[in-house]
Amino acid sequence: MYRDYPSIHTGTRTIFGARVAIGEPILSFEVEYTKGADTAVFSATTQTIKTDSEQMKAGIRSTYGLGSYVFVGARVGGQLTRNTRTETAGGTDTVTKTEKTAPYAGANFGVHLGSYLTVSAGSIMIVTDTKDLSKNDVQNTISVSIGIR
Repeated sequence: MYRDYPSIHTGTRTIFGARVAIGEPILSFEVEYTKGADTAVFSATTQTIKTDSEQMKAGIRSTYGLGSYVFVGARVGGQLTRNTRTETAGGTDTVTKTEKTAPYAGANFGVHLGSYLTVSAGSIMIVTDTKDLSKNDVQNTISVSIGIR
């Protein structure tokens, strides 16, 4: 991707993860893990910033069927985030590691496409600042799930 703020640079982002939910649809326990890597290259200054991120969520979710094919759901829990930021400038690496926990809450909507395939869209807010909600992290997702229901 090409960006011009704060200065002209290119960036790449890779994210992958998995989620497991155990229990009945009306109330189940969930665990989720995602790993991401961002790289920004500022060609004018030969600066490179690489951020490796791990997020682990644990919580409860509830799903309610609206007929045989459509469902809505809600989820709440806690998230642990670990970031490692490596900034390279002039041949020198500066590494910063952070770790933080925060509660999350979200909702989703989905459609069952047969017995094994589900498509859903959802949104989760990671609450890091209760006084200024614009500083919180909102994660919007579209997912395809394969499993037995």
